[in-house]
Amino acid sequence: MPRSLPGPQQPIVEVRGEAGRYVPADMCSIRLRVRSEHRLADRAYRLRKEGVDVVRQVLGTLGSLRVEGERLDESTSHREGATVASWGVTVTGAAGDRGELREVIARLAAVEDIGVDGPDWQLSPALRAQVRRELLADAARTARAEAEVLADALGGTVGRLLYVTDRDDAGDWRIEQTAAAGLLPDGAAGNLPERTLELDLEPERIELTAAVTAEFEVDFAG
Repeated sequence: MPRSLPGPQQPIVEVRGEAGRYVPADMCSIRLRVRSEHRLADRAYRLRKEGVDVVRQVLGTLGSLRVEGERLDESTSHREGATVASWGVTVTGAAGDRGELREVIARLAAVEDIGVDGPDWQLSPALRAQVRRELLADAARTARAEAEVLADALGGTVGRLLYVTDRDDAGDWRIEQTAAAGLLPDGAAGNLPERTLELDLEPERIELTAAVTAEFEVDFAG
């Protein structure tokens, strides 16, 4: 808000209020990687395709997960000049869909040339915004209470609000809504890899904070 000017010789007090809370994450993502290396480029590319097909086969059996950030890379290894062919994709689901994420991890964790990174727990933009509004209100009330304590200790009362500003300690977090059309194949699941790794995937608790700085006039009787 614009800063208001105090009256002539009007005492003011500047206070800061803070609030924080641990919030269970409502989103979870994992990164799936395929990395194939061979001295023959065609062989490296074929191995990569086989790995990608396995990933797509597993993902094709699940319906609630969002798939995004598909990326291909090719490079030459310094070791014997082999070709390195890689592919990656990010898979994201709501906390309620973690059973499907467990399925992906269980099926792909031990497959050759396939890597699984994560899980990475996050807050959705809607939940983050909701909690931030609540924390800002708590921080503002704390700032007002601090001003009242100081004013009372000096024999005065809190007067007009002159200025208030907030600082988002938690930062901004956004997840791109990237469509996955065409990424997953149609058709039956076929022979899926065996389940080799079972994880609980309990949502992590993420700390959010908010801070408010405010200036008030202090009124003294007489």
